[in-house]
Amino acid sequence: MSDRIELTVSGTEELEAAVRAHQKWIADEVLAVKLDIGHESENSNAAHSVDIDGHPARIAIERAV
Repeated sequence: MSDRIELTVSGTEELEAAVRAHQKWIADEVLAVKLDIGHESENSNAAHSVDIDGHPARIAIERAV
């Protein structure tokens, strides 16, 4: 795969702390050139609500330009 993405994750404090702690690993695994934590995506159509081990989260994945 050669496509790169921009990933946005927002959720509970505990979830965001876990994403911060593993930010580089997550970005490397999903080929993200940008990982924004704690903010809503500028493109609200790109964001989806999910549950991660009982923690509500909003995740947006957009193709990097």
